[in-house]
Amino acid sequence: MHSRIFQMKSAISWWLFGPILLLLTGSGFFQFRDEPQSVWITIGVLLFVGSFLLNTKYTIFSDGTLKVVSGFMPFPKVDLKEVTAVVYTRNPISSPALSLRRLAIYKGNSLLIIISPENREAFINEMKKFNDSLSVVLK
Repeated sequence: MHSRIFQMKSAISWWLFGPILLLLTGSGFFQFRDEPQSVWITIGVLLFVGSFLLNTKYTIFSDGTLKVVSGFMPFPKVDLKEVTAVVYTRNPISSPALSLRRLAIYKGNSLLIIISPENREAFINEMKKFNDSLSVVLK
């Protein structure tokens, strides 16, 4: 395995995840009053959601590959030398991105993955170190 040279966590849209966490916690409290054993279901769901909030990250390795991990789910590696475009987007499609301030990564006309690094500009600058012909499209 090549060494990691750059890693960034996902930005998080708390306006979206905050209410979800409050609803889960609140429903768990009311379930606990009626059926104490049901609290384990709520704890399990909170741990599941928390794994994504705490462990969604994007790592660039010295060989120019991008590894994306979200929660316990790894995604296929992306060879940055093959990326043709990065597009700023707010597309809400399901992806390993916890914010709607996203980057869509393309190879030709094919969408490879959508991510939401905490600092999009810094992440793009790191990508350009492996692919100086990378096209950046602002939307």
